[in-house]
Amino acid sequence: MSNRILKLKFLLLGLPAMAGFTLMYIIPFVRTLRYTVVDDTRWERFIGLENYRTLLQDEYFFRAMKSTAIFSVVGVVCLITFSLLLAMGLRKIGKRLAFVKTLLVAPIILPTAAVVFVWQMLFQGDGRNVVFEYLLGNRAASGFWDVLPIYLLYIWKHTGLNIIILGAAIAGIPIEAREAAVLDGAKGFRLFRSVTLPLISPVLAFVVMLSFSNSLKGFRESLLYFSPYPPPDALYTLPFYMDEYFDRFLFSRLTTSSVVFTFIIVLVLLVLYRWENRYNEKIY
Repeated sequence: MSNRILKLKFLLLGLPAMAGFTLMYIIPFVRTLRYTVVDDTRWERFIGLENYRTLLQDEYFFRAMKSTAIFSVVGVVCLITFSLLLAMGLRKIGKRLAFVKTLLVAPIILPTAAVVFVWQMLFQGDGRNVVFEYLLGNRAASGFWDVLPIYLLYIWKHTGLNIIILGAAIAGIPIEAREAAVLDGAKGFRLFRSVTLPLISPVLAFVVMLSFSNSLKGFRESLLYFSPYPPPDALYTLPFYMDEYFDRFLFSRLTTSSVVFTFIIVLVLLVLYRWENRYNEKIY
């Protein structure tokens, strides 16, 4: 089969996905750009880049940006570390405790409302962090313990999917590579750093990008967990910022902040993708 026919088949197979993505994402986003250059009056008067200028002068926008960045960085680092440790541990367990993998995947399919309800039963009682107050006493009253349940929820919910992906990558490492490294004296962390980590780096980069994307979707859990009260300042992320303008029907400010947020996400993903390519070039 020639390469031309193979490329044509791939193109035909990808057309439905491309059409769906264009219809559901690209076209609405392009139409959204129109609302960023008009005001919120009935006549939608053209005002140029005024919405962008106002947004970049809003201190609440930068506060939300800071909270979003902190949550994404801390959450992704903790999630990737925890997922890697569990994936390595489950590889050694093998099939003896296969049901553990099923339990780890369960959070993905559970309804968000049910998960948050259980989380509220565990950690909230009369507006307090019940578990942390029981373990730490009055020291649990600080802001750190207020936001910790959301970090734990994020890690617990997305660990299972990461373990499946990382576990498959670790299982695909040639046994000859491990045996050669062991003969050279590598073991423990050195074996992981010199053999396992370089060989799973492409998959790991994908998991990092996936985890970063999931960290931006924690708005629902945080909103339901703290409802009907607003979240702490440390969890006042960009989705909360945009939700306020949605409630006030200020769609020009809403679309402007969403467009800026989208470009920031694309920029971060491009940086991660670039880093992954350079890292692979050094290895291979």
